[in-house]
Amino acid sequence: MVVRSNNRASQTDKNEKRWVILCAINTAKDDKNKINYNRSCLEQDTHDYLVQLQSCLRVNFMSPKSMIWLEEFMCKAYGMFYREQKWDRESTKFKDLLLFLRNWTRGKVGEELNKADSGSKTPHILFNYLDFLIWEVVRTQSKDMVTQTLGCAIEDADSFEFAFRNSVEHFYPQNPSKDGTDGAQDDYIDSWKGKIRSHESFQPTKEIRKIDIFGNLCLMTSSQNTRFLNKLPLFKIREKPAIVATGSLKLRIMAQICEKSENEKKLGWFVENAEEHGRRMKEILRQDVFKPSEAAQAG
Repeated sequence: MVVRSNNRASQTDKNEKRWVILCAINTAKDDKNKINYNRSCLEQDTHDYLVQLQSCLRVNFMSPKSMIWLEEFMCKAYGMFYREQKWDRESTKFKDLLLFLRNWTRGKVGEELNKADSGSKTPHILFNYLDFLIWEVVRTQSKDMVTQTLGCAIEDADSFEFAFRNSVEHFYPQNPSKDGTDGAQDDYIDSWKGKIRSHESFQPTKEIRKIDIFGNLCLMTSSQNTRFLNKLPLFKIREKPAIVATGSLKLRIMAQICEKSENEKKLGWFVENAEEHGRRMKEILRQDVFKPSEAAQAG
């Protein structure tokens, strides 16, 4: 299973606090047990996918009672490798384990997709698995296809890591503060008030607050959410660039869209931006969850 690197792990991985999969290897020359840990047990591509997907689930299901995925995953792995003394690091069994874990996650995401536009109550698994899928898009598609799929290019996605982000952030805030831009700000704030009709193929049409749509939401840590305060989106990304640079991939996309829009209009992040972004992101989730045979597979 994936773990955060500690002193023992850092003997083979010098990047502290990174997610790694360590294999226990008995290196004893006699009857005494001597266990070393290394990362050479998996083919690199499969290792990367397993690290990302397991860490995605680890940060989402944090309590022991909710970590059902781990129990089922370990039982599956035990059944596949039981009594085998030796196996090849490129064994297809590892890819079978990855597919098992992906299908388990797809099931959970599929159960929650109709709650995507729920503001602070939006299930965290939707954000976390979406970040995994965005990471996969950037890893497997050309730059042109990435831009077409995500709505913008995205930098440094390959270095993205999951963290314990447990707070739903409204990019356009629920209670915006006025930052003294100009007279257009009042009209901008008014444009975010009220409700819009949600038209989803998998749920009845309903009215939701504009600020609660999936396209206006992302996950971050509670401390990051506090530091963003109630600033307007353009001020958030300009005053706190480090939060964006180390944040979720969804937040990074939103920030890029905001900055691009700011070049064309003042204040950057509009309801139309959020609606289009949300449509793209939910489509990525739907394509993977409901059409797994067509979804990109590792390897």
